[in-house]
Amino acid sequence: MNPKRTLKALICAAGLLAASLLAACGGSGDQGRDPILGLPAADLVSVVVTPAAASVAIGAAQQFTAVAAYSDGSAVDVSAKSAWTSANPAVATVNATGLASGVTAGAVNISAAFGGKNASAALTVLPAKLVSIALAPATVVLNIGGTQQYAVIGSFDNNTSRDITAVSTFSAANSAVATIGAGGLATARSAGVTAITASSSGLNASASLTVRPATVASLALSPATTTFQVGATRQLVATATYTDGTSVDVTAASTYVSATPAAVSVAASGIITAVAPGSAVLTASFGGQSASAQATATAVTVTGITVTPASATIAIGAAQQFVATATYSDNSTAVITTTAVWTSSNTAVATVLNTGIATGLTAGSTTITASAGGRSGSATLTVQPAVTLTTLTLTPAATTFQVGATRQLAVTASYSNGTVVDVTSTSTFASANPAAVRISNGGLITGVAAGTSALSATFGGRTANAQATTTAVTISAIAVSPATATVAVGGTQQFIAVATYSDNSTAVITSSATWTSSNSAAATVLNTGIATGLAAGSSTITASAGGRSGSGVLTVTAAATPPPAFNPVNLRSASTFAVLAGTALTSNSGGTTLIAGDVGSPSQTTAPTLAPGYTNYQSGAILNNALADLQTAITDAKGRNCDVSFAGDIDLGGLTLPPGVYCYAGSISVTGTLSLNGPGVYIFRTALTLNTTANSAVALIGGATADNVSWVPVGASTLGANSVFKGSILGQSAAITVGDNATLLNGRVLSGAAVTLSNNQIAK
Repeated sequence: MNPKRTLKALICAAGLLAASLLAACGGSGDQGRDPILGLPAADLVSVVVTPAAASVAIGAAQQFTAVAAYSDGSAVDVSAKSAWTSANPAVATVNATGLASGVTAGAVNISAAFGGKNASAALTVLPAKLVSIALAPATVVLNIGGTQQYAVIGSFDNNTSRDITAVSTFSAANSAVATIGAGGLATARSAGVTAITASSSGLNASASLTVRPATVASLALSPATTTFQVGATRQLVATATYTDGTSVDVTAASTYVSATPAAVSVAASGIITAVAPGSAVLTASFGGQSASAQATATAVTVTGITVTPASATIAIGAAQQFVATATYSDNSTAVITTTAVWTSSNTAVATVLNTGIATGLTAGSTTITASAGGRSGSATLTVQPAVTLTTLTLTPAATTFQVGATRQLAVTASYSNGTVVDVTSTSTFASANPAAVRISNGGLITGVAAGTSALSATFGGRTANAQATTTAVTISAIAVSPATATVAVGGTQQFIAVATYSDNSTAVITSSATWTSSNSAAATVLNTGIATGLAAGSSTITASAGGRSGSGVLTVTAAATPPPAFNPVNLRSASTFAVLAGTALTSNSGGTTLIAGDVGSPSQTTAPTLAPGYTNYQSGAILNNALADLQTAITDAKGRNCDVSFAGDIDLGGLTLPPGVYCYAGSISVTGTLSLNGPGVYIFRTALTLNTTANSAVALIGGATADNVSWVPVGASTLGANSVFKGSILGQSAAITVGDNATLLNGRVLSGAAVTLSNNQIAK
């Protein structure tokens, strides 16, 4: 089963059920919401728009939500039924569903009107413009009926990048071969080749999709038999086996029929619902083949309802997902979050949607209740006062470096609730003496001439200061690595230049050196140190700076060089886990983290939400074996021979790397986008830490796959907010922190120590 499809099916199923609950409208007192059976109509009390404040870059988008609160304590998402307006469309526009898009830098109010009530939120459009987009994966091969989720990464003029799939449009050049939906999910229709194009803010990017001529040999439907309670739901999964021996999850592309819909009904998505006591034969059809299963609905009654977490604390404007679990008269249990009736005892403090998501409005406490079958269960939600920015820190506070070298500054914001956030990418920087030290929007400083300059960073109305001194040292030597390398015609090789200065210090000068090739007919080299093989032969690749130079030799072979001849790191029993923590797992209580894969840790704070079919292990042999196999896998990765070795820190952002084992004595960081190009095994080892900046991305191109990518840091790992990461992080005894809204839709977070999550989506 495709974990990403399972995760998406879980989200879509909840969304479809929520939409069905909103489909019918009552009288004027119940506008936008279904009357609760047996209770009088409720009056509309207020409308709230969330988030109350947000910021986006030019060309980016922000989804606002309108929630209607009623006099009976219920709340309903009425975003699709509200009238949305922008106070200044020249700054930002908003569509009929509340999706606002930044046009020019400035501030604007986004308003929603519903049932005679109005509410608004503040949107700030940051002075960053989308300058390029990339569509991944670049090439895909599918069987008929198979699907591929595409991702669009946007790069902005403030040197940041992020996933903009949600605000991009997609098209297929040949819709007979494949079609693609608004969210970037392509479906193979017939044999052939078609171009897939993504567009955003007038920019385009393309990829190639090939559909094999294989036909469906058989279809399987699971589970083959199931018994569940009246009112409960289950997801069927259809798997097609093709004449070439491959198997594909075709659940979304199949059609379904129930022989007895009065007992068990089936939706187009394959979700079955127990309607009344009885049994039904369910049939799925796809590609000329069919498969059957049987479902039995039993008439049990609800004896109790438990709401988790039992208590939670959030900030004003934040959301908390509550889960309702029913216990039945046959002692079975089922999650009824999307079918229960949810109410808040104090709608001035917080509202709750019919999906169990509560939103804090003002400081205070309220009881969140779920009701079904004459039973109810409750939890306590505390909304903290508004969080304020207390201090801003710029690090390092003082630094000395050479003329021509660069250093990255970091800005951290401390808030009144004790949280600390990296705000480097959204701060404004200034240098008092740019003739000596120049500073960019992203906080990167460059030594221009010998001297000293005061530096400042501004964010949220506060300013932090630091000082940088540039010294007029001279370059005494330049070393280029690797010293020798071999690529096939058309292949690329990243060379790295390290300067040694007159004060015996060293610095990476790859991006500032002048690069030349002694034989441009055999190979060329960019000013980034990336050489490309053009014809069979040999060339000396030279980096020059400050009157010094260093060289490496590149050999270009006529025949294609096969990928490195070794296997990916074998995770053994740990491979079923998307998240594994040897000591403690912490997931934020003020948001939702969705995991498609097993989760394991002996100590857990607010366990993340799991996709169907996966298990959360807190003890036992399965967890212990996985932790042991993780250590075995790390030993395997550390025993591989290094293809590239480097003694210092490295920023992989902006590089395109082929398969290989990359070994660094210093820290690994990723600023911007790192592209892994070509099929094969990638192993990144560092003796220190692994860190990615906010909005950074790891992209897989040219046939590279996430299952073949392993990151093995000795020190702690931190993924920046809103970043997109690929591959498995294997932490031996150091913590892993996944920043707010960071995604690993092809990856794992596995540590023998602690793991911290925050509003993440992780699919192994």
